[in-house]
Amino acid sequence: MSESITRYLEPREDRKNKLRVRPRLVWRVIAIAILVGVVCTAIPALRTPEWVFGWLAVVGAVAAFFFNQHATETVHFIELFEKFNDRYDRMNEELRAISQKRDTLTGRDRAKVVDYFNLCAEEFLFFDAGYIDERVWNAWRAGMASYGRSAAIREVWEQERVDGSYYGFEFPVSRDG
Repeated sequence: MSESITRYLEPREDRKNKLRVRPRLVWRVIAIAILVGVVCTAIPALRTPEWVFGWLAVVGAVAAFFFNQHATETVHFIELFEKFNDRYDRMNEELRAISQKRDTLTGRDRAKVVDYFNLCAEEFLFFDAGYIDERVWNAWRAGMASYGRSAAIREVWEQERVDGSYYGFEFPVSRDG
């Protein structure tokens, strides 16, 4: 397998379980709270209610920031997920018919396949940037691989890939179809 393909098949820590509240996030908040507790205990001048409540407010603000950031990332993921799936749904039937063709593709068929490659490359771009959960990417890629077994689609990809205009994306082709 080429390096460009293995690069996005290997799991990266920043792409794993993107939708779940990360344990690191919770541990950061706990660590900050413990640090504040230690500092307030170690320095007698900081044992006043004003300082304690002030530091608790800081810990609360940091926790709110982290959880808000996670919620915002989840909303962005949902928007991307729906957008990509809607685009795929609109072209799925035509792609299925094109993938079963044995003769030369028409200009319209070829354009539809190129649109699909563009969609796949955009999905890859957002996955590679960490916005798409790894499990979702793996499911999408499995769907791509099913089209990659089609000789007609494979032929268009071989012509298209020479341009290098797909953000480093490699369409998963297979000669086993």
